[in-house]
Amino acid sequence: MQLELSKLQPFLRPNPLPQNKKTLVNAWAPVLALLLTKRYGESITDTGDAATEPVFVSAAASAIQRRLDKPNQMINAQSVNGASATYNASLLAWFDPAELSELDSFAGKGGIRTVRTPAPDRIRYGNLTTRMPEGSNGF
Repeated sequence: MQLELSKLQPFLRPNPLPQNKKTLVNAWAPVLALLLTKRYGESITDTGDAATEPVFVSAAASAIQRRLDKPNQMINAQSVNGASATYNASLLAWFDPAELSELDSFAGKGGIRTVRTPAPDRIRYGNLTTRMPEGSNGF
């Protein structure tokens, strides 16, 4: 996947971006392209009727826009007595969990769930259970 300012610009604001923000976008775009390609690979297509690239470009633009909007606001809360700080996790990572879930679902990589069901009592408890008399309902 190739990400460049010309693809991202329609999703970013203000339009057009100031030069200092264009420099940041040009620096971040290859990083996001590598991350998206690593995770979604062949799911990103840019030709034909099944072109999916705009979805991934939009997600990348959202990640970049978050960084542009809050360049120095990494801390959500801090406490002096306990000397603790709560960082904004969405800015530490490129994508929010909801965005990744949506992209996973779109690319066919999400929605796989496992369900664990217990084995019947005779198998779970081995010799501890006795056989029920015929005709009984088991209770």
